[in-house]
Amino acid sequence: MFRKRKNKFKKIKPQNFVYTRVKKRKKRIILTILYILLGVVFAFGLLYFLFFSEYFNIKNISFSGEKTIKEYDLKNTYFEYTGQKKYIFLNQKNILALSSSDLSEALKKSFRRIKNVKIEKNIPNSIDIFIEEYEPVGISCRDFNSAGLDCFYFDKDGIIFDTAPLIIGEMFLSVYDNNLNIENFPNAKYKKDLIDFVLRFKKEILKNSDMSVKYFSFKDQFDDIEVYLKSGFKIFLTKDQNPEKQVYDVMRVIKEEIKENFKDLDYIDLRIKNRAYYKLKTNTPTEEQKMP
Repeated sequence: MFRKRKNKFKKIKPQNFVYTRVKKRKKRIILTILYILLGVVFAFGLLYFLFFSEYFNIKNISFSGEKTIKEYDLKNTYFEYTGQKKYIFLNQKNILALSSSDLSEALKKSFRRIKNVKIEKNIPNSIDIFIEEYEPVGISCRDFNSAGLDCFYFDKDGIIFDTAPLIIGEMFLSVYDNNLNIENFPNAKYKKDLIDFVLRFKKEILKNSDMSVKYFSFKDQFDDIEVYLKSGFKIFLTKDQNPEKQVYDVMRVIKEEIKENFKDLDYIDLRIKNRAYYKLKTNTPTEEQKMP
């Protein structure tokens, strides 16, 4: 009356079950290896495209901001630097491999007048290089009677940045410094407030008289300043007092005290506040005037 229901599930032999599991495991291993190989090939292809193909090689270079340095010389330094390999195999002509900081240092090392370098990369193959040069306000020399072989340019911040010819004129400050011993550039030799003081003094004395400064000399760790004028006399200053006020005191002493003896003037000393000392070359005693 009742039919015997057949079992739909076949009985799997143990040998077939083990075989199936091994087969699936081998398939997964092969796929994993294949994916890894594809990943490696893709990674190497990407690396080649990014760093070794010519697509990212720099083709356009522009310089701006240079004043005294020739663009031709800047480009020669650039090509010399990028002709070197980085980490043995990386081509520095490649915009991605190029180190902006290292290139900046290479340019500064080749040109002492360069103060700052800013590099902008424009992907895929052009760069803009902005040059900022030191602006000289004066020269400092060991000996103004020499051929100028020991003279150096300095800027408004007192930084000595390059060798200079011997120049004495109104265009630059001239400083005599027998303690010059410059081996490395740039060199923060003088304090900024000291350079600012002598610039203001020189400007003020030119504005208020027909006298001009020959050169300055810094004494006593720069607390005292000697001014040598082309008129043949000296002025002793201190940077602790206002330079415009000291120019006013000089002019007042000359007009009210020295007068017709101006040609015999040896020096005026303003280092003591509210007092002015002066001496004539005729070996007369030092005279004094109290300043208001």
